[in-house]
Amino acid sequence: MNQNHIIEDAIVDSLKRAFKQSATTLIDTHKKILSVKPIMSNAFQKLYELKESIEQKYLNLTIKHQDLIKETENITRLHRKVQFYKERKLAFMHLNKN
Repeated sequence: MNQNHIIEDAIVDSLKRAFKQSATTLIDTHKKILSVKPIMSNAFQKLYELKESIEQKYLNLTIKHQDLIKETENITRLHRKVQFYKERKLAFMHLNKN
């Protein structure tokens, strides 16, 4: 019975130390949390909205750029056709002179 009492006392002491250590850890953690300066979540929301806006503008500009590339290709094609018909007309006019 005396041996059981010694074991029980050792368990109780171990539990007391563990609870004391846990309490100390919780108090330290609480102090650290209180020492952190608050960060307004509105700032993060604004940054996220700004990021989304920039991405949307980039997407829109990319689409416009692709459209301008297509327009440039069409204009170049039309310019070549105009040049071709202009040369044909000049050649035809030259043949009619003779």
